[in-house]
Amino acid sequence: MRWVWHHEINVTVRNKNTKSLVKVAVVQMLVQNSPTQNLRTILKYLEIASSQGSDIACFPEACLIHDEKRASAKMDASLFQELRSKCRELSIWCIFGSYAKEENGLIKNCAYLVDRHGKVVYRYSKAHLYRDELKMQHLVTGGRTMTSRVISTALGNLGVVICFDFAFPEYVKTLSRQGADIIFCPSFLVDCRGWEDMLRAIPTVRAFENTSYFVLCDAVTSDHKTAGMSFIAEPKKLIASSEKEVEGMLFAKLDLQYIRRLKTDFKMLRR
Repeated sequence: MRWVWHHEINVTVRNKNTKSLVKVAVVQMLVQNSPTQNLRTILKYLEIASSQGSDIACFPEACLIHDEKRASAKMDASLFQELRSKCRELSIWCIFGSYAKEENGLIKNCAYLVDRHGKVVYRYSKAHLYRDELKMQHLVTGGRTMTSRVISTALGNLGVVICFDFAFPEYVKTLSRQGADIIFCPSFLVDCRGWEDMLRAIPTVRAFENTSYFVLCDAVTSDHKTAGMSFIAEPKKLIASSEKEVEGMLFAKLDLQYIRRLKTDFKMLRR
């Protein structure tokens, strides 16, 4: 079963440095323990995102190599190369999550930003580990806190956090202070029964307090372990969402001129 949500905003403004409109695809994919199978799923949805005219596709946390014990430099290189080649072939950006093994043997939960030429332009390591990861600190280590940064691109100023990072408003605020237009949050939301109202609220609240778009991309699993809730928010509302707990996609066109006008207005109001 696959669902698709379309929400598009029409504008006529132009910007010499970045696109005025950025079409985002959020891929709430089925994540499995097999990295090869996950790669096939990612490549399939990159094709769909490209066919829909998307500029960038966001995939969930740890969606490529989900089993941290399978992370290895050799596997990373092989899988990443195929994914990067697909981005170059389709001329599309993407953000995806994967456990990655460092040269010192430590494993980190990372998100990668790949440009339309297939180049990895940014790697972010999750700073705030969640319960299961904390139990495996002999295997998985968190990134250094307060190190997330904004990347200036042709798609605007992009920021990345991972899942439970969103529970730390001042941490996310560091991206706002750097001028983030869009903050992406690849996630694998577990232990969420009874917390659904909070999950619905978080994207809009983070978008409001940071005067940015906030994109949360969750995973689904065959055992329904995750919340299966994905959202695209602007500062005053959700503009695309799903709580279907099935694999599928959301699409939205994000107006960078609109968000930058809000930044100017809010800066004046908050003096």
